[in-house]
Amino acid sequence: MSELLESLEDGVLTLTINRPHAHNTLNQSLSAALSDALVRAQDNADVRCIVLTGAGGVFSAGGDVNDQASGNIGGDETDPEAAQAAMVKTIRDGMEMSRLLREVPKPTLAVISGAAAGAGLARAIQKS
Repeated sequence: MSELLESLEDGVLTLTINRPHAHNTLNQSLSAALSDALVRAQDNADVRCIVLTGAGGVFSAGGDVNDQASGNIGGDETDPEAAQAAMVKTIRDGMEMSRLLREVPKPTLAVISGAAAGAGLARAIQKS
């Protein structure tokens, strides 16, 4: 199952966060997929507008703390320097996704149904 669904119809690119089992929390792979989709969208002349939404009646409950707590951030918990480097990369990846949402030169809308908290709410209001 893909964590990010993409649909382009009549110039509207809909990006759907698809982790309803985890209240659409943002993990490292989803953040990377969203950043990649935004980079492709800004250069695609067929995309006139971007809609960001969430599956399963929830927009996004924020960052995936379970993913972070379990060490799934790409670091080696036995090597503090590697773990710190992995955390810095995760934070920078999130910042890049935020920058892309803010600076993409196309109208971007968030369709919010249900919860939007933490990092999820921040993504929803990037263009405000």
